[in-house]
Amino acid sequence: MLKDDWTQVRPEVEVKQVALPQGEETYILCRTAGRKEKEKAIRKRFSTRMEEALKGLGRRCCGEPAELVVNRQPVQVIRVVPFLDNLRQ
Repeated sequence: MLKDDWTQVRPEVEVKQVALPQGEETYILCRTAGRKEKEKAIRKRFSTRMEEALKGLGRRCCGEPAELVVNRQPVQVIRVVPFLDNLRQ
């Protein structure tokens, strides 16, 4: 996708028409200048949260358990599994 294949339709929006050679379908691709920064911020936020969760898991493994009281019973809490699921995607 060469830079000159894109057409600027708004100050920060570019589009490109792509026809598939094996079919009758045509795709319209769209990109914005701010999208790259947004994706970078999303990855940074995810990395920060993952590091905090792993540090918490490390503290728990070293004898500092995190506890939550549910119905007057202490429950140990680990919230790392959802982060690991996101890494697989």
